[in-house]
Amino acid sequence: MLNRDEILELIKEKDMIIGYIDLDVQLQPNGFDLTVEEIYDFHPVELGVIQFKDKSIPDKLMTIRFGPLPKLMTIMFGPLYKSTKLNKGVYKFKINETIKLPDDIVAITTQRSTVMRCGCMCNVGYWDCGYHGSGYSIINVMHPVEIHRNARLIQMYFYKINAPSKTYNGSYQKENVN
Repeated sequence: MLNRDEILELIKEKDMIIGYIDLDVQLQPNGFDLTVEEIYDFHPVELGVIQFKDKSIPDKLMTIRFGPLPKLMTIMFGPLYKSTKLNKGVYKFKINETIKLPDDIVAITTQRSTVMRCGCMCNVGYWDCGYHGSGYSIINVMHPVEIHRNARLIQMYFYKINAPSKTYNGSYQKENVN
């Protein structure tokens, strides 16, 4: 597992993470805190399909605006609102930061302990070496919670691996990268 100094070196020399809010706050002893950009009510309006080789992701999710919740739609941080209250349920959120993993680094994310102590759990997948993009996570709210714009919800841990025989080149490569 990489330590703070190794992570900082990769951020500065290889742009491993860009778009962060405050490097001093987000850089941890053994990881990096990722922040929330948008939240979506996870009640897909279309069916997701998972097959052996193919998939169809329900990307038409209702978005909820940050602030008093109207009927569930997109949860975005608008200019007037700094936070939103989430009731029990499952929500999808987009992270602010763009991740660009070197060919010899993989990453795993988990919720920050504060999130768990507030009665929520975040689920995120494994991030393969060579991944480049700004991904998503899921937050399962088991007790109502208020989430502020740019809140640090998940922490990413980095691991150095032996030279890979292949790097990530899947359908999520360069997601949300302009």
